[in-house]
Amino acid sequence: MKIAKKELPKNQIELKIEIEPKEYQDFLEKTAQKMSADAKIQGFRPGKAPYDIIKQKFGEMKIFENALDSILTHFYFEAVTKEKLEPISHPKIDIEKMVIENPLIFKATLNLIPSIKLCELDKINVKKTKIEIDNKEVDKAIETLRENQAKEVLEDKKIEKNDKADIDFTVSIDGVVIEGGQETNYPLVIGKGHMIPGFEENLMSKKKGDKVEFKLKFPEKYQNKVVANKEADFKVEIKAVYKRELPKTDDKWAQTTLQSKDLKDLKDKIKKNYESEKQRQEDRKIEMEIIEKIIKGSEIGDFSDDLIKAETHKMIEELKQNIEKQGLKFEDYIKQLGKKVEDMEKDFQGQADKRLKSSLIMKAVIDQEKIKIDDKEINSEIEMAKQMYGNDKEMIKNLESDQYKEHLRLGLLNKKVMDFLKGKCSK
Repeated sequence: MKIAKKELPKNQIELKIEIEPKEYQDFLEKTAQKMSADAKIQGFRPGKAPYDIIKQKFGEMKIFENALDSILTHFYFEAVTKEKLEPISHPKIDIEKMVIENPLIFKATLNLIPSIKLCELDKINVKKTKIEIDNKEVDKAIETLRENQAKEVLEDKKIEKNDKADIDFTVSIDGVVIEGGQETNYPLVIGKGHMIPGFEENLMSKKKGDKVEFKLKFPEKYQNKVVANKEADFKVEIKAVYKRELPKTDDKWAQTTLQSKDLKDLKDKIKKNYESEKQRQEDRKIEMEIIEKIIKGSEIGDFSDDLIKAETHKMIEELKQNIEKQGLKFEDYIKQLGKKVEDMEKDFQGQADKRLKSSLIMKAVIDQEKIKIDDKEINSEIEMAKQMYGNDKEMIKNLESDQYKEHLRLGLLNKKVMDFLKGKCSK
């Protein structure tokens, strides 16, 4: 095998690899045997026909094509090992010459791990924010719980504030119904401000069977950029009106909520939940600030455009999955933002570069501080997980798989690194 190495900008390198026929012949013969095992060759048992016979049946070029992936993979990794390279992604492979009984020549373009010189971690300082919960937040949560438990009684009455109305409505601009601008039997609590300003006010004092038409202008900063700051025609029909009764805020009601002893206990639980959530948010904020300061203070080589592009696509795919989990269409989501996928890619490039640098920093800190996860830590986590799944044999089997253990190891390692950095760099 001959290797010609060429350095490219932004930590890329090109390997031109030449493999002699005698070096790849064994791959051809093994592939030929696999091909013959799946085909009937008269006079021979499956997989037992001589190479020349198989060659006559399929053609040597066909064998070569089927063996190509194995040949490229083997000699690519052999070249990387020989050159002591550290690729950070899959290579881009280009075949230059592929002729029977001739050297196979291909180029592999690699993205290498950029160099990094960590800043002095002792000089990184991120200030912690004291977690405080305002009683107004607890009171608001109490009101939300009461709203969720409201009794609704169908009545033949005019709409008042805090009533619920089932409505049909159509929203159009210049005679064209806007996207998502038509609903039937839509439940709306009047006075909560769930619709644009003026909508709910136009329904006050109306009753079942009434039809209302009015014009309203969408807010300038409305989430759907297509209709923002535009005047629209609204047609609404009242289908039903419900009187809503909220439970009293007392100990008796509190005992039915969150397994509380009394109203004070319920408020304490809500406050504790808020504290836990705000602490998680604060921890995440501190982690991001620490990483950003380390990025700013460290010397980090460039990532290739290909890597940035791949990470950008990965981030967009993650966003797409999150949007679809909420029951929305990704295409509708970006349309509401008034953007195209190409715009999203441009927006995400800076974040993609930062995310790649963050991963590089984490690895550098692991190496510098010799942070490790031992088998005892992994096994302890698995045992705790097993208790959650009881006698679910399939799940237990998954928990004990090497793949899950590696996933767990990486998760614990990242947590240990961040705990180390927060302890060292935040006060």
